Amino acid sequence: MEFRYNWNWAILFTEPYFEWILSGITWTVLVSCAAWVLAFTLGSIVGIARTVDHPVVRAVAGGYVEFFRNIPLLV
Repeated sequence: MEFRYNWNWAILFTEPYFEWILSGITWTVLVSCAAWVLAFTLGSIVGIARTVDHPVVRAVAGGYVEFFRNIPLLV
């Protein structure tokens, strides 16, 4: 016995599903952009901190990098 389901894809463009999909896409893009800005800013600060002459700042930045670099090994 063969079962063929008739998919109703048009329902995705009706109320309220289309607004939910648009809302989800909007939030996904906003969160992705915020994460990119945060990662770029923090990465730039830590990267610059690793090049300064002050040994304490360089050690803290190096420790931060090494901690997050070794997380997969801890898990």
